Amino acid sequence: MSPAAELILTLTLLGLTLSAGVMAGVYFAFSAFVITSLDKLAASSAAAAMNSINRIIVRSAFMPAFCVVRVGKCTILLLLYVITT
Repeated sequence: MSPAAELILTLTLLGLTLSAGVMAGVYFAFSAFVITSLDKLAASSAAAAMNSINRIIVRSAFMPAFCVVRVGKCTILLLLYVITT
């Protein structure tokens, strides 16, 4: 593999790794703070709040970022497989 290709691959892997770390932080914050807060509400209020969160999250920047990280990781893994075999 050429040095330029190795650099591109390394930078892409670094970016995807950092993105995955950010996603892990989002999941942790959600489970640690949002779910704990919802647990303090009455069941009907918690359900209404969770439904509102679900509607908003689908339309936010979270979903494209989530999909890009997943597709990027799969693409890099496939490229590494093809390059090494």
